[in-house]
Amino acid sequence: MPIFDEVIDFMSKNNYVIYDFAGFSRRPYDGALAQCDVVFVKKDGFLRQHQQWR
Repeated sequence: MPIFDEVIDFMSKNNYVIYDFAGFSRRPYDGALAQCDVVFVKKDGFLRQHQQWR
């Protein structure tokens, strides 16, 4: 299973960027992060056309 930075590197090399963090799961034992769902989109795709805050 790839680790987080390997996934980011792979997606970047294929022209994708992080768009959003869709969810987080924590371990019940100690509350540590167990899983993070990340949404990727094409770097030059329509979802990134507007960079405005409002």
